[in-house]
Amino acid sequence: MGGTAAGSEHFARYLRDLKDRSGLSYGQLATRLHVSTSTLHRYCNGDAVPADYAVVERLARLCGAGPEELVELHRRWVLADAVRRVGNRGGGGAVAERDESRNGSGDGAADPPDGSDDDATGNAPVGKAPAPGPDSAPQAPAELDPIGTVPAPRPRRSWRRRLSRPAVAGSVAALVLTGAALAMTDGTGGEGPPAHAASSPSARPGGAGGTSPSPGGTGTVPASPGASPSGHASSTKPSAKGTDTAPRSPGSITASHAPVPARPLVWSVRSHVWENGCGHDYLIDRPPADVPPPPVSQDARAWATALGAVHGGTTIVEATIRGRGSTPVVVQALHIRVVERRDPLRWSSYSMDNGCGGALTPAEYAVDLDAARPQPRPRDGSDSEHVLPAVRLPYQVSAQDPLVLRVHARTVRCDCDWFLELEWSAGGLTDTVRIDDGGRPFRTSGVKGRPEYGYWSSGGWTRN
Repeated sequence: MGGTAAGSEHFARYLRDLKDRSGLSYGQLATRLHVSTSTLHRYCNGDAVPADYAVVERLARLCGAGPEELVELHRRWVLADAVRRVGNRGGGGAVAERDESRNGSGDGAADPPDGSDDDATGNAPVGKAPAPGPDSAPQAPAELDPIGTVPAPRPRRSWRRRLSRPAVAGSVAALVLTGAALAMTDGTGGEGPPAHAASSPSARPGGAGGTSPSPGGTGTVPASPGASPSGHASSTKPSAKGTDTAPRSPGSITASHAPVPARPLVWSVRSHVWENGCGHDYLIDRPPADVPPPPVSQDARAWATALGAVHGGTTIVEATIRGRGSTPVVVQALHIRVVERRDPLRWSSYSMDNGCGGALTPAEYAVDLDAARPQPRPRDGSDSEHVLPAVRLPYQVSAQDPLVLRVHARTVRCDCDWFLELEWSAGGLTDTVRIDDGGRPFRTSGVKGRPEYGYWSSGGWTRN
């Protein structure tokens, strides 16, 4: 009991330090995380430990946590969650809270076939994306150069609930070591594709036609050529609050005479996001005997990439967009562009769960990829206490006040390649940024009529 309380308190204290340093209120953070204010209070007071690390990581990033702070926070969450599980078996310990911002995960992605992370975080390319042709995705221009710094690797959840206690202990140790090792890489995260950035916007309102991004994924866009990168942390304890200005409300548009940075937006994206953290289907061109057991959600990207899997029926994309510099940037509109439609894949469908769910319905934008012109439509979510309103555009962002968009795309009749487009304006300039999967479109294929398999620990993959 004492160990459980101590583990929860150490974790909660670290969350409180990050929250207090950010200058953001509980209400502001809860809105951006798509959770209720009371739930966020319970996390920061130690009354509850989130059942999934994804919401913790999003909270930390919204509060401006650096790479080393993310590693330390993940370590504390692992310990708090472990003792909470043990305490729950004995009737004590902090209450486990279902992740209300459940994007399934994450930090997020079919992701580019590049490896082990379920997110493909990256820089917002600035510039209008040309209309792609019907047979291929837009090509990256030669003049685009990669940027120099990237966010820290995203620590992940450490085990499936079905694992035994010895397996839990081994997973905890492995993930803590892995997180520390990733934080010591050269800044690319060691997991995603190379960083990329796009050309600057036009100097006139309505900007000149932009360019498509070069292949890439993780990174922080420099404010201007030669500007030094920012966002690094020097210790595992959150530093004292700096001189950051308070975030502006999403509905207010503040005039600013400061020059607009050459690349005013930074974005990150996750697209291997599962419903409620457990529900998702993948299409795989292999027989059941050649398909390994389902991964935990944070390992989904590496698992799917190794098998050449494609999202089956749905893809959930979570994009986080920030401004740079002192000039606010207004995200005016969200669009979906389908690059190519093919007949659905004739592969087998493998389900990552055998029935899961929760009381939370996340707020999101719903998209029907089968429509002639897919339109993202805001759809409010709910938990057991409150309605969780979906973000409405336009929305003003800054470095301290990011925008988190969750897009839930579905298809029945096609194997679709698609990406997001955001219209933005700042300082009299307007342009469009493309959000994709590390330079590639997202990919989703219908599963209707395909053989469906579920996994049982006692018998492996079994046809449903």
